[in-house]
Amino acid sequence: MFHYRKFKLMMLLVLWGCYAFGQLSTHVVVIGIDGLSTAGMEQSNIPNLDSLIKNGAYITHAHTVLPSSSSPNWASMIMGAGPELHGVTDNDWELDDHSLAPIVADSLGRFPSIFDVLHQAHPKAKLASIYEWDGFGRLYNKAQLYYDRNGKDAYETEQLASACIQRSQPQFTFIHFDLVDHAGHTYGHGTSQYFDAVHIVDSLVGKICNVINKSPMSKKTMIMIVADHGGIGMGHGGNSEQEVRVPMILSGYGIKKNYLVQEQVLNYDVAPTIAYALNVQPPYVWTGRPIKAAFLWNKEPANLWLGVTKSIGPVIYPIGYLNNEPGGLYIDTTASVVIKTKGKHAIYYTLDGSEPNLSSFLYDQPFYLDTTAIVKAVYINSNGALSKSSVGDFRILNKKSSSGIRIHYYSGSGWRQVPNFEFMRPDITDTAWEFRLGEHSSGNEWIQKHNYFGARLEGQINILTNDLYTFYTKSDDGSLLYIDDELVVNNDGSHGVVEQKGNINLKKGKHKIRIDYINNEGGYWLQAYYKCSSVEKQIIPANVLSQP
Repeated sequence: MFHYRKFKLMMLLVLWGCYAFGQLSTHVVVIGIDGLSTAGMEQSNIPNLDSLIKNGAYITHAHTVLPSSSSPNWASMIMGAGPELHGVTDNDWELDDHSLAPIVADSLGRFPSIFDVLHQAHPKAKLASIYEWDGFGRLYNKAQLYYDRNGKDAYETEQLASACIQRSQPQFTFIHFDLVDHAGHTYGHGTSQYFDAVHIVDSLVGKICNVINKSPMSKKTMIMIVADHGGIGMGHGGNSEQEVRVPMILSGYGIKKNYLVQEQVLNYDVAPTIAYALNVQPPYVWTGRPIKAAFLWNKEPANLWLGVTKSIGPVIYPIGYLNNEPGGLYIDTTASVVIKTKGKHAIYYTLDGSEPNLSSFLYDQPFYLDTTAIVKAVYINSNGALSKSSVGDFRILNKKSSSGIRIHYYSGSGWRQVPNFEFMRPDITDTAWEFRLGEHSSGNEWIQKHNYFGARLEGQINILTNDLYTFYTKSDDGSLLYIDDELVVNNDGSHGVVEQKGNINLKKGKHKIRIDYINNEGGYWLQAYYKCSSVEKQIIPANVLSQP
């Protein structure tokens, strides 16, 4: 007698067995775009990425691991776990030189990557890696790959990848482009040159997709677009939204079309997603999860917790450029403040840095400031909820009331920590109004000739009330802030734009203030802030500073 239910159950078990232990039935191509932020993608001309989104699933809110640097994030993507497990904690990591050992490792000392997992499950599978940044190639065991090449630039990387796919149709291919990150470090994230680089890489992605579509693997290939970090100014490595929010796209075989994934995604979810698509069981030590909601046969997780999402705040003009906040320094003049939103919404603002609400000033037209102010603004969205707040830092200075600060510049090489400048002779000495280094800052002409340099910025700060003060430095690379020769903020080391803080009790009156700073190649930035019980956090204004 034929038992239909038993037959159906048996077939389901057979299908599950094929899924769990079967041969590779699809191809996966991952294209990594170094330095591509969500904002960078949204504001660029990207017809090919837009086509992948239209024909696939996408995530606008994927997050990096911390720090938001290349090595920890590329490692997390191929290793399915964060730096605390795989041990790649910074860009200085080397297989034979690192501070944190992986929680589990192979005979060579590496944490298991997707290349290891696929090679172990299918020793004859063709695995390929083509990368523009040579640092990517040190993160995995090359002996397991059928094809491994380092392109000299983005164009050669595309050519090598396209030729490999056309010739061999690997089961898994990882392609890495570095052009966008290079533009971010050279010209700044959010600049026209940065967006141009995104457009160029988009065109190269289009060429690779055309090769895939014309190959025998076209109907069974899943494509993933991933990014290791965004950026702010000319750097990254911190925890700002601009640095940690990255896009992710899944398109092709088995993927939903034009679908916005709701589940939360981190960079270490990439490897488990590849394993899921290729029917390979991930190792227990991986902490990432496959992005199942992107696949045709899955729904969003039943226990998904979305929380409360606020709209992005209004735009305060003048807008910030690179690392700068909206606002700016105005010398012997007033500042014009303009606040805008997309569409017609009621805007509320404050001038003391406090959070705006419906009882705050109602914005109806541009206004002028003749004294230093922290402008915060929100608007009421179409659902009647308040948006996130936007901040503008406006510093109004009368030249007669301040003499600014003094800056000594030192040439150096390979500094990983801030040296003791006390017994060093500066190359040049200059003056500035604020504790700030960046584009158009004091000494910029000299800085452009020195890839490595140090600086000592010193002056006096006029404290208006006895209180506990919090000082901050936001810098790329290291900085140390001293008050009356006491170290208050330690933001030392070689890193991207990172903010650190420290506290000190101060009495009313003038106190010595000093920041020692280094730039260890590439983009540079320094800005100092303070706050107390009666002063909201703000850039240390020029009108409380004077030369030593």
